[in-house]
Amino acid sequence: MVQAKFTISAEEFTEEIFEKIKSYLKGQSAAVTISIEAIQMEAPRKETRQEYFTKLDKSIAELERGEGVASSLKEYPSASSGLSGKRRCY
Repeated sequence: MVQAKFTISAEEFTEEIFEKIKSYLKGQSAAVTISIEAIQMEAPRKETRQEYFTKLDKSIAELERGEGVASSLKEYPSASSGLSGKRRCY
């Protein structure tokens, strides 16, 4: 009997994946077990009012020094490519 374990996210579990697994098992003596496990996600830490304004002031200063990149939502995909580490403004 064939044994295999497939671990995929809920977003990846599509009809296409299901069909691939079905094709893989075709003609084999196998059993299929589907197990759903909840993934614990950490809640983001809520920043303090002071932390928020510190980050905002830093971003404003960067923009004033010309370190920001402005684009519309339509332009965003092409404007943001290759901008790792730079702030983006919309």
